[in-house]
Amino acid sequence: MNSSDSKLLKKVSQLERKLESGISETEREGYVPNKYGTYDSLLLRNKLFEMYSELVNKHPSEEYFQYLQASSYWRAKSYAEALKIYDQVILANGLYRVASLKMQSCILFEIEEFEVAEEKYELYKQEARAAGENVWREKVSDLYPGS
Repeated sequence: MNSSDSKLLKKVSQLERKLESGISETEREGYVPNKYGTYDSLLLRNKLFEMYSELVNKHPSEEYFQYLQASSYWRAKSYAEALKIYDQVILANGLYRVASLKMQSCILFEIEEFEVAEEKYELYKQEARAAGENVWREKVSDLYPGS
C-alpha cells in the first residue's frame, strides 16, 4: 500500500468517526435509517461508499477493504450488497473468511432468513474452531519443537 492509499484509508477512518458522531436520534431531512435504530447523514454515507469503492477498486485482492466495505453496507441496511461482498471475501478463502461467515449469519438472522442464518453460523463455528486448533498446534510446536 502506498502513501496515497494510506491517506485514503485515514480519510475513510475519519469519515466513519464523523458519520458515527453525527447520528440523529430522530428522522430528519438528509438523514436515513441505519441498522442501529438511529439515522445517518446520507451525504456522509454516500461519500463513505465512494471511498470504499475506490480502495477496493485499487486493491481488488485486499480482503480487509472488502470486509470493511461490507460492514458499511450492513450499517446502511443495504443487506443484499453487504451479503454479496461478504460472499466475495468468503470465496477468497483468506484471513477474513471466518469473520465474514459470522457477519453473514448475523445479517441473515436480522432479515429473518433463519434457516440459512443457522447454516452459516454452524459453518462459522466449525471453521472458527478449526482455525483456533491450528493456532494452538502452531503455538505448541513453537514451545515444544518436535511435538
